[in-house]
Amino acid sequence: AFESNQTITVSAPTSAGKSFILLHILSDFIKEKTDGKAVYIVPTRALIQQVEMDIREHFKQIGLSVEVTSVPVLPEDFQRKACIFIFTQERLQWVLNEHPKIPLDLIIVDEAHKIGDRSRGILLQQVLQQVSYDCTAKFIFASPMSENPSAMFRVIKPEKHQKEIISEIVTVNQNLIWVSKAGSGTTKWNIELLSQGYKLPLGYLQCERITKPSMRLPILAYRIAAGGKGNLLYVNGAADAEKVAVQLKSLVLNDLPNYTPSQRVSDLMKLIKKTIHPNYALIETLKAGVAFHYGNMPLAIRNEIEDLFKIGDISFLVCTSTLIEGVNLPAKSIFVRGPQKGRNTPMNEVDFWNLAGRAGRQGKEFQGNIFCLDAGDDRVWINGTPRERKKYLIKSTVDAIVETKTDELLGYIKSKETTTSRSELDYAYTYFLTAYYKYGKVSNSFMPDLYGRKLCRSIDEAFAQVLPNIEIPSAILSKNQGVNPLAQQKLLEYFKQREDNELIPPYPEDDNAQEKYLHIIGRISSNLTGETPKLNAYRSVLITNWMRGYGLARIISDNIRWHDKNQTRKNTATIIRDTMRDIEEYARFRFLKYTTCYIDILKLYFMSKGALESIEKIPQINLWLEFGASKTTQISLMAMGFTRTAALEYSDLIVDENYSKEQCLQWFLTNNIHALDLPESIVTEAVRIIGLQ
Repeated sequence: AFESNQTITVSAPTSAGKSFILLHILSDFIKEKTDGKAVYIVPTRALIQQVEMDIREHFKQIGLSVEVTSVPVLPEDFQRKACIFIFTQERLQWVLNEHPKIPLDLIIVDEAHKIGDRSRGILLQQVLQQVSYDCTAKFIFASPMSENPSAMFRVIKPEKHQKEIISEIVTVNQNLIWVSKAGSGTTKWNIELLSQGYKLPLGYLQCERITKPSMRLPILAYRIAAGGKGNLLYVNGAADAEKVAVQLKSLVLNDLPNYTPSQRVSDLMKLIKKTIHPNYALIETLKAGVAFHYGNMPLAIRNEIEDLFKIGDISFLVCTSTLIEGVNLPAKSIFVRGPQKGRNTPMNEVDFWNLAGRAGRQGKEFQGNIFCLDAGDDRVWINGTPRERKKYLIKSTVDAIVETKTDELLGYIKSKETTTSRSELDYAYTYFLTAYYKYGKVSNSFMPDLYGRKLCRSIDEAFAQVLPNIEIPSAILSKNQGVNPLAQQKLLEYFKQREDNELIPPYPEDDNAQEKYLHIIGRISSNLTGETPKLNAYRSVLITNWMRGYGLARIISDNIRWHDKNQTRKNTATIIRDTMRDIEEYARFRFLKYTTCYIDILKLYFMSKGALESIEKIPQINLWLEFGASKTTQISLMAMGFTRTAALEYSDLIVDENYSKEQCLQWFLTNNIHALDLPESIVTEAVRIIGLQ
């Protein structure tokens, strides 16, 4: 289908082999077009390295030379070589903003149903439309078990040659098993297999009395597993993951007091102690072959946990919704009890079946098990316990807003408010605004075909009322997706009233960097986001230390001291989790997004004054924020595919701070890393990456 069509959209179950086929399509594409440019879009940062390494390994095996990178910077000799970028939609937007006319030939969108993922779904649609209308790229959309994969055709420029492909072939059978109380007690549990809507009794489980509902997931999972490997437990958040893992550890050691973890698990415990914190709960749970896994954890730690789970050194792994996002982590059995996705949001059936698709190991077993605990209890399963596989209805966030929140969107534009608590409204605002500027009016663009001429005219009228008072160029307004244009104008007005030098972001190594970033965070809060200033001091320390390339352990220790000094009464476990969350969600996402806008408007202000020397003083901090480093050597190592944890370890051994990728590679080729005092997983990471260069 790909060979004979411009666009294809594919729906198939999890583990059906989509990734395998996409790798072969990529290599066939590069063989035909030796200077081809492809973008592989993944839904989260957590997936970038996994996909990047798979692609590098595939091309290494077939002996084909290609530049593979996840860094949003064009490589040298970009025009003359084949390039494959592995990006989130944010990183693709970054490159499109820097290089609007970049020639792209192939776009692969994994987990394409994420077009409905609120504000990030709008951004995904925005960048896909920009590419489709500005390039002649071919598109492949891949999604799990969707009933309408053709909905993705609405997202891009209409084409004659397009095809929808739907496969329902399940390569590994998933057994849906209900576990429910037998009578009023909690010692006997019925076990039933759900097949074609019918319940088939398998028997019952007799276990200790479970008086606390919060203990049902770990106890039942442990008793049902009966010493087996490959057990995944799904929980609703990072704190729950740690709690359930600690409970499982107690169960294991009660039965096996002399349990000894493998050498590789012991090495991981040492790495965690060094790179996160000696009191991180994961160190304790690993003593019993139990681990937890969530998206904000350092990639090097997550990677090693996943490998240890796959080989059986970890028997129980407690996971959060990261598992639904496409992380390749198959299990023999998955245990769930009233699953949620997001705070107080019961998981829908489609996400449940996407999660269930991780049960069973293709090539190793014919089947996997999904155990629904407390099945049939509507107090636990608020949306009901799933009975049969359901397909996903793809609907973009923009479509959903147009259908149900048109008046709210138009009212927000006309209200001249600068902030809203609904980020998807800000993204919808700038989504339509981009078309307004690009085509003269929204009604002159392709959008009337999608949303109706009446709505597009109403949006044009709303913009006509608001935009005449905005002097910021359309290029800047359109570039900063999700940032209200009136807020951008407000920030420009603020700049006009201040001294020039105090506005410029400092280099993170500067002595007064924390103080200056404190003021920048304050300006962003008061002009762009409307956030409370109470966290500004904490955040200024966090982002400065992050950009300086400090290790996570040092950042966490600094934060613990900050909380002690300010008597916040947060315990160590909470501070560790919050630090990792704030790095991912604030430093690498929100602050990066708003400082990019801040710098764009600051440059505009300096340009209007003719202060070109001031523009030259402004550092490009977006890369530093995204990768948590400001040294060229560290960023070069991450561009090679190293995790940040490993990049910091090796950069401490490389004297020169300004090494390119090629110079870093040469360092590895002339140094025996096995002779160095490094954690084994860090050495293994280097061996794999250097072997793929």
